[in-house]
This record gives sequence, structure tokens and C-alpha cells, in this order.
Amino acid sequence: MPDYLKIQNDITYIFRPTTTNSKETFALWDVKGKNFIREGGKVSTEKGEQDVNKYIKLSDLEKKEKYGRSPKFEFIVEVDGTEMIMSIPPGATGELEKQFDTIRNLKGDPTKYLYSISRARGANKIIKYEVKLEKKIDDVEDEKLDIDLSVSPSDSEMDKMTETELKYITALKSNPAAKDFTNAERMSVLVENAKITKERAEELVAKNF
Repeated sequence: MPDYLKIQNDITYIFRPTTTNSKETFALWDVKGKNFIREGGKVSTEKGEQDVNKYIKLSDLEKKEKYGRSPKFEFIVEVDGTEMIMSIPPGATGELEKQFDTIRNLKGDPTKYLYSISRARGANKIIKYEVKLEKKIDDVEDEKLDIDLSVSPSDSEMDKMTETELKYITALKSNPAAKDFTNAERMSVLVENAKITKERAEELVAKNF
């Protein structure tokens, strides 16, 4: 079984997911014992002895003074060529899955890209995670997948587009995943994701590519 990636505060980790599937897990943080009690264990609560799972019933006082709920999602990832288990909370999981969806919408494979994750302790000691899409594997080192405004449509063309149309035209121009698309593939992305007619997609592609 792969080792767990130990994500520490203020360190950025670069990883590649080997699959987009994840496994949901649950644990309780024992405030006094300062350790996790994982799913399958038992704890003593005001309602008696209970199994540790996401359905456990805890009073507000218990949540504050005894047990912190810790739902996580586990992904199998590669870090520096080593396969590891990355366990992250629901918020960070949602951000990562948004990046997966962006690549899928452009007919790409999310497992062919590198991502970064970091965490930091913010106000009120709240831990915040940040997930970013970095680059396609084998791309030049500094090639980012953020939308590049320098290749956005001209001002006159932008005025004629809806916000959704502009979003996908800009992504098709700037994202390496769409670099080798044919016009037919670009039209397909627009029809499917911008929810426009084939005729409108053909017009936008003709004007922008």
C-alpha cells in the first residue's frame, strides 16, 4: 500500500493523479489525545458508545471539546515519481474536481497534467487549502494552464459574445489541452459547454481561429 503524502503548512506539493476517482473516508480528531480515531473505531459519547463514521451523533459540546469531525477524500497520486495517497478535505477535493472538469470540457485527460496543492493556517487558526492546475506533462516548464488574456479575442469581438461564449473561446485559445483541436472539435466544445447552436459555434470559430 502506498504511503500517505504528509501535507505540511506553507509547503507546495506538485503531483499527478493516476486516476480521477477518490475514496471517501472519515475520522474523528481526539482533542485531548491529539490523534485521529479512524472509521471502524469506537468512541464513548453522551449517547453511549458509537462507531466512528460520518453518521455519528455528537453534541455541540462534544464537537467543541472532545472530537473534531474530519471527512476526507483519498486520491492516488504520483509525487516525484513515487505513488502516494493524498488525503484532502471536501473543499480541496471540490477545487481539484473543478480542474478535472475544465480539462474534460476541452477533451483532455486530467491524469496527463500536473497540479499543485498547499495549505496554510489562516485567521482563527482555520486551515485553508489551495489547489492549482500547473501544466501538461512534457510541456515546457513555465507553461501554465491559466487563461492567457494576451490571446483573448479582440475588443470588438468580445463585445459581441456572451460571458459564457467568451470563457470558452478564451480557454480554447490559451489551454494547451486544446492546442491541436480541429475546428470541428472546437465547435463541439462550444455547442456542448456554452450551450449554443451549431450555427453560432461555427460563426465564433470562423471569427476567432
